[in-house]
Amino acid sequence: MQIVSTGDIYSLGEASSFSLHTDACRVTFLPVRGRTHRDPLDVRMQVAANGSLENVLVQTDFCDSSQFVRVNNSRDALNRYKGYVCEIDIGIPEDPSHTAPVMEISNIGTEATFIRKASQTAVVNFGANMFSVSGTILEMELSNVKARRFSVPYLESGFLMLQNTTFMSMGVKTVAADVLVSVSQEPDMLVPYSILYKQSTNNVCFVSRNDSAGENLYAHTDRCQFLCRSDSLNVLTTTEPQGPCVRSCTQSSSVRLVPYKRDLQPGLKDHLVDLESVKGQVFFFSHRI
Repeated sequence: MQIVSTGDIYSLGEASSFSLHTDACRVTFLPVRGRTHRDPLDVRMQVAANGSLENVLVQTDFCDSSQFVRVNNSRDALNRYKGYVCEIDIGIPEDPSHTAPVMEISNIGTEATFIRKASQTAVVNFGANMFSVSGTILEMELSNVKARRFSVPYLESGFLMLQNTTFMSMGVKTVAADVLVSVSQEPDMLVPYSILYKQSTNNVCFVSRNDSAGENLYAHTDRCQFLCRSDSLNVLTTTEPQGPCVRSCTQSSSVRLVPYKRDLQPGLKDHLVDLESVKGQVFFFSHRI
């Protein structure tokens, strides 16, 4: 582990995994022209507070197979983000067949970390590896991301947008972040999606192909209940009633979606998705938007 001066470029060539622990940073996936799938990813950082690193510590390890960057902003609460700059570029080969290592991006800040791409058409390809984000507040807008698994083990609030996404499985758990996912038209993604979801305010939208042939492909089970007060009684019901009621979702509901433009063949294995946002909206589209 070392404490670094920012501005240098660090290679992830030896990394099997990379963890980026941020504090209100701007993280950008930046395609690098001329690089092939054989070239490694790299990281460039600019972190400063009023032009210096006073009370802001950047720790790194680019030598081990499990590499990391940790940004520790220990300034007092009133001045924590005054004059503070944290910008981190992750250079990716423009060749879409590259493979990024297992990657985790987290935020511990009281302000948001933003995750973007410099080019909307560029591909961020994790191959058979996992891509994970977590923390306090994240604002993420990514498209054309490929990973074996996309994971959000815990996120307090923010916004997660993954468009034209390719994955085998997905798990998202958040308190108040909005979640929007649309899947790519890659051959591996033209399968049904079995989704478990939990969202207390019923702000959900799932888009699936119509069953024009009369096949029982689409299925939905809502396991939420409504707690209603009637005089001195509390009544639980599974149908939406009239009157002062509170929606309660102690169990996950389920939905099965079918992609467009595909006659599903027998024996296709569903992709598994688990989405939980207690207060945020949830959108899932079984096609590209």
